[in-house]
Amino acid sequence: MRKFFSLVLALMLLFTVSAYAEALPEETLFTSGTYEATAKGFGGDVTVTITVSDNEITEVNIKGDAETPALGGVAVETMAPAS
Repeated sequence: MRKFFSLVLALMLLFTVSAYAEALPEETLFTSGTYEATAKGFGGDVTVTITVSDNEITEVNIKGDAETPALGGVAVETMAPAS
């Protein structure tokens, strides 16, 4: 009788877990929105703005107007398109 009871409980647990797994929404990587951060560069502040959807980065903008054109300026120009 114990084996039968254990089998019934195991099956109930299996069906409960499988039903819960099917009810979960598709996993997302990000919380949609636009995010901005500012940090000190060598020539001044550098601001990065990133726009994301649920599963991908849709836009990246980097502003570092006071950066040295030969160093920080090159990084600002190449980093955003590479993202």
